[in-house]
Amino acid sequence: MENLDFRSYKSLDVTGVTTSGERFTYRYANDYGGRMIVFSINLWRGTIWGVLPNGKRKQLKKVWN
Repeated sequence: MENLDFRSYKSLDVTGVTTSGERFTYRYANDYGGRMIVFSINLWRGTIWGVLPNGKRKQLKKVWN
């Protein structure tokens, strides 16, 4: 993982599709525990987003397998 600066994000979102085809979205706090959870999730098809203070999201990681 590249060196990311997390100070500019107010939270982290994980979005994707389950193996049964259902979409999901999870939101985590932008603290050490939240970052550990988000980057430890075993994603199948999904994206990790950083949520900026204005509500817009910036893509941090994408998984498509």
